[in-house]
This record gives sequence, C-alpha cells and structure tokens, in this order.
Amino acid sequence: MDFSSSVMVSCVFGMIFGSSNLQTLKITVDVTSTSICSSKVDYDTMGKTQLQNVVLTSIRGSVNDLWLIKSLLAGSPLLKKMVIRARPSEMLGGERGFTTELKIRRASPIAEIDITWLLL
Repeated sequence: MDFSSSVMVSCVFGMIFGSSNLQTLKITVDVTSTSICSSKVDYDTMGKTQLQNVVLTSIRGSVNDLWLIKSLLAGSPLLKKMVIRARPSEMLGGERGFTTELKIRRASPIAEIDITWLLL
C-alpha cells in the first residue's frame, strides 16, 4: 500500500470497511513512498468491520500509518490480534513516539497489539 496516494488510501479504506465478511487483513506498506497522503477520508465514519486478525508490515509511524491503525482498532469490535512489524531505524518520530500514539480506544475489549521490531 502506498500511503502517498490519496486515491489508494481512499480505495483501501472503502474496501476494508465495505467488506462485511472480511476477518483477516494483511497490509504491507510501500517503504519507498516518502510523502504523506493528503486524502480527505473521514476515518470516523467508516463503520464497523468483522476483522479478527490484522498484520501490518513495514509500518513507519507516519500520520497515515497511525490513522490506519487507529481506524482499524476503533472499528473492529471482534478484533483479537493486531501484529505490527516495523524497523526501528525507519520509524518516523522514533519507536517511543509510535508506541505512545497507540494508547488509544479499541472497539474490542480483547484486542491485543503485538509490535515486532525487525532488526534487518
């Protein structure tokens, strides 16, 4: 997923929140994109999903990465586990700022977040 493309961000959010039976989601972020998407997606009106497992790879801690994570956590009442794979050396704002940002409301009382810091 290329977060520098507002069209792609809007399309992906539409597919995720429009797929009522989607239970598992895996997204790999395009690490070559450097700009932040200027999309006017209203993340608060996306509705609820049936997601139970989410894996996000190559997360860099950008504003768009955080919006995706927050939206999925807030809109997934059945979520059991979210795995986030990131490289500390590529984190925008550093690891600490990223993990601080993740202390947010979750729709699922049992959702757990597993952050894996990749060393390569």
